[in-house]
Amino acid sequence: MFFIYKDQSRFSNQIKSYVNPDIKYFLNKTLFKLSFLEKKIDIIGKRVIQNQRQYDDTLYRIYEEGIFLNKKDDKKLIINNENFQFITYTIPFFEWGKYGKKPSYYIDSNDENIFLVSGSGMFFKFRKNDIENKNIKIYSIRSNLIDIINYPEFYYGGKLSIKDIYIENNNVYLSYTKKVKENCYNTSVLKGKILEKKIIFENFFENKQCTKNRTQAAGGRIVRLDKNKILLTVGDYGNWKLAQNKDSIFGKIISIDERTKEFKIVSMGHRNPQGLKFIKKNNFILSTEHGPKGGDEVNLINLNDNNNKNYGWPISSYGFHYDGKKREYAPLFKSHKDHGFIEPLIYFTPSIGISEIIQVDELFEKGKNNYYFVSALGYKDQINEGDQSLHLIRIDNLDNNLYGKKIEQITLNERIRDIQLIDNNLLLSLESSPALGLIFKVDN
Repeated sequence: MFFIYKDQSRFSNQIKSYVNPDIKYFLNKTLFKLSFLEKKIDIIGKRVIQNQRQYDDTLYRIYEEGIFLNKKDDKKLIINNENFQFITYTIPFFEWGKYGKKPSYYIDSNDENIFLVSGSGMFFKFRKNDIENKNIKIYSIRSNLIDIINYPEFYYGGKLSIKDIYIENNNVYLSYTKKVKENCYNTSVLKGKILEKKIIFENFFENKQCTKNRTQAAGGRIVRLDKNKILLTVGDYGNWKLAQNKDSIFGKIISIDERTKEFKIVSMGHRNPQGLKFIKKNNFILSTEHGPKGGDEVNLINLNDNNNKNYGWPISSYGFHYDGKKREYAPLFKSHKDHGFIEPLIYFTPSIGISEIIQVDELFEKGKNNYYFVSALGYKDQINEGDQSLHLIRIDNLDNNLYGKKIEQITLNERIRDIQLIDNNLLLSLESSPALGLIFKVDN
């Protein structure tokens, strides 16, 4: 009977047609419960994917010809004793990015356009010239993303999402949380070609290693290292021990060879590195990462030094466990150096919900190579702790040693997911609204 019930042949279907509906229901809920649930989940999953396709198609048709973003706010800022203007534009079609939901969107650009991608993979662009006009018209872009990321859980809830976008000319790299198998995920990268109104993606980097647990702690930031390599941050996914496991990709910053797709561990002992900047002139990397309860870090990875580049998580951290419990494998010693690890350049306790880091010398003392903005997510009721703000820092070379110094907190009352400096204009992905932020220098 079981094989007849499972079989989909004409003969079996004819026999099943004579079965009383009440008996069918009873069999579905008892003897064939697992099969029934699998079939139901499969049907629901297909509906989710189909609905997402329809939603993407509807958005594309609505915004194919472009719409002007409405200016929401316009005010003056004083940063480092210099005058700036801060404008925000409401973006109606991105999700409100509070904690536990998908990131609202990420930003990058090529020579002509600025691109935005939402946490669920919707793409938009506007012309660079529109920044100068302060009159921004945004257009939708199609992609084949749903043909590659075709598991329904990616498109609902906040656990799985796009993690970063990096653009060079007409090539776009996209990191995301990939489902390798049931309840097992990693951080993978797609590479696409930007056409006039569409981006065509294919798999670029994927690894067989996968893990379950906190998929939000995925890292995913991408930058260029050299002609043939890109850098990618990979979080520990809440599996803390993996950050100290040299055979694991998790809790690491890695370089990926574009020709062979082989990766090499650049640094380890990371929790959830969310910001990344390669300083070619000095041959070092700046990364930011979320601590636990406190201990958000800005780390300097010196590529001129061949010593072990281990940043201590989960053995050393200036933060604390949220539950207050002690763990032998995660003692969270406050000193990094005393336990053989590299000290953070700067750390924030309490946490600020640290995200991206960018170099902003053009806005201040050009050529000094020492001014940076660090952005913060976090909560509105923790503004006094540094959340929902920009943080201006300096990195100075004193006696051949680099030192980080906090200069100023610029409170914006918005979760700042991403920041880019484009033609002396600072663009910000503001999640709380959601909105596009624009900061530019003005005459005194």
